[in-house]
Amino acid sequence: MPRSSSCGSNGSAEAALDIIEERGIAGDDAFVVGATITIPLHDRSAAEAISAVRDAGIPTIATTARPPTLDDVYLHLTGDRSLPTDKRKDEP
Repeated sequence: MPRSSSCGSNGSAEAALDIIEERGIAGDDAFVVGATITIPLHDRSAAEAISAVRDAGIPTIATTARPPTLDDVYLHLTGDRSLPTDKRKDEP
């Protein structure tokens, strides 16, 4: 089940994703679209992920938990083209 978090205007979603990946909160399948970070939870509960993000000191505007959508699958398979080249899964 993915969890999405919107970062505040003072923070960079890409920098926040780097932090939560380094801390083991997010895996390689987490991604950024605009100011929203989507973190597939896998073996973690939404409450655990939210607590870990808060403990990492990452400001958020909102958080949600939901089942994966077809859009999630598409973005996972194709990658977000707004990400820097080093964050893309596959190059065309």
